[in-house]
Amino acid sequence: LPKINDQGAIAINISASNARTSLDNSFDSFIWKNLHLLPINEESDMGGNETLDVRLYETGHSWNHIPQPTPAVFVDAWDKDHVKMPCSPRSLYVENKVSVRRWDVIQRVLSQKIDSATAFQIAVNTYNNRYARTWNVDCLSAALRQRPDFVPLLQKIADLALKAPDLVTQPVPLLRQNKERSLSLSQLQIACLLANAFYSTFPRRNATGVNSEYSDFPTINFSSLFCGTGYTDESNVEKIICLLHYFSRVFDKDGPPSGTVTFTRRCLHSPPDFSVSEVLVGSIPFGVSSSCLIEDTQGTALHVDFANRLLGGGVLHSGCVQEEIML
Repeated sequence: LPKINDQGAIAINISASNARTSLDNSFDSFIWKNLHLLPINEESDMGGNETLDVRLYETGHSWNHIPQPTPAVFVDAWDKDHVKMPCSPRSLYVENKVSVRRWDVIQRVLSQKIDSATAFQIAVNTYNNRYARTWNVDCLSAALRQRPDFVPLLQKIADLALKAPDLVTQPVPLLRQNKERSLSLSQLQIACLLANAFYSTFPRRNATGVNSEYSDFPTINFSSLFCGTGYTDESNVEKIICLLHYFSRVFDKDGPPSGTVTFTRRCLHSPPDFSVSEVLVGSIPFGVSSSCLIEDTQGTALHVDFANRLLGGGVLHSGCVQEEIML
């Protein structure tokens, strides 16, 4: 990975000798093509990694119809290669000193009336009791005070979360490092997964220690976003309002969205080591265009993507830094 500074941007070590030649040598493997624009099967030989395209919905649907999930019945995969789903029968929870299916608890709680931030907190703490003393919903409360018209969404989001066994029926693969994979979902499936994240139902995802099971993955449960910390609450409140607006569009009177989304992870066999580059940034010729898109630039142009070292960055935590900037 490129060297990352404290602000999360790519840092390039620079010096003044043979700038253009050094530039060509350092960035040669990036100049010859835009990797992210190529079909994934054209790069299947990079690093000898298997290419895999997983679709969670039936193909052949028309553009104005909601894609149907496949298979028709929920299939569980409780292993290291797939997302551990909230509705998995192997997700257990201790309630009243008895081990029960956690999904049964979630179903019981989210089926009740949730019409305030307080009711929301009580519901979430019921199946996340370990964190009841440390979690709060101060930012969510503030967001709902600013947008009281969003309060009815709390119940609608809960109802959507409970549809996970019917909407996300196929195991969701984890897009791990050094393996090219493509994952396609319908917009409604994504909304269902986000609804579960909103209610922090994903198992094994609350622990954040270096030795935790998902320490190398971005966080998914929204509990960290809802908690007030005192010094970054304003940005978190605005993030929550943005999310609530997203769900308001999902529940629009015209019906749920019918599109699809594909996430693709690409790999490079031998990427250049930017951390040892001695190219002066000032030696690179820059130009400004008001009409040419980055994707339409010629092959001699360099693309620089200033991004967080971790996918997703800290979007579910404090702050409001733009996570990715491409030049």
